[in-house]
Amino acid sequence: MQTRVDVLTYLRAHGQLASLRGSASRLSMPHLAAFLGEHIAALEPFLSRLRYELRETPGQTRVRVAPQGRQRQAVAGELLLRAMRAGLLEARQSGPHEAEIVFQDVKARRYLEGEWLEDLVFETVKQGGFDSYATNVALAWQDAPEQEMNEIDVAVVHNLRFFYLSCKTGSDSQQMKHHLFELETLSALAGGLFNSPILVASSPKAVPPSLQRRMETLGIAYVGPADLPHLAVRLKELIR
Repeated sequence: MQTRVDVLTYLRAHGQLASLRGSASRLSMPHLAAFLGEHIAALEPFLSRLRYELRETPGQTRVRVAPQGRQRQAVAGELLLRAMRAGLLEARQSGPHEAEIVFQDVKARRYLEGEWLEDLVFETVKQGGFDSYATNVALAWQDAPEQEMNEIDVAVVHNLRFFYLSCKTGSDSQQMKHHLFELETLSALAGGLFNSPILVASSPKAVPPSLQRRMETLGIAYVGPADLPHLAVRLKELIR
């Protein structure tokens, strides 16, 4: 007998006050996300620098950033060109090796700052043939339903198992260490005994080998930057 349960039904069966934020909560640009995933090895130094500059200018939509290395400059230039064609930003050369980027709005800024990875993972999951999937799932506190406790980047229910996918683009391994324990706890809370937490990270610095060994102990599957160019294959290996 085959039984399919959707994401919200599964979460609510485990006592969670779950709801979907909806597609308007963040941008979706699958072709741009796919380009980022395919070329993440060359793009990560540029993206890391961009994230650093954005942290230094919170709330602003104008930033200057310099790619390093000839090949990286070429790939970063192609990324900016594609982002301009998508209406995400405007970019111009402001120095011999520096670009000035003006984002369309704060939502566009957040996309390149890190939400592109959620977009990539969710678009890949949608094509995977899984029983149910959702993105931007909000979990509320039991004693304060109007307040959000946490958010699940991407959730999948397949063969009556719950897969909690957390997407991280940062490169701070100390922050990642704290996030792993949070991911383990929230995944068990949301999915019960049949939960399977998965961390998807785009920076090799965020999850060094020592942290990967800790993830194995905690039962957290790892999808690293080397997996992003063939993400569909990797997720099929994990979500069964």
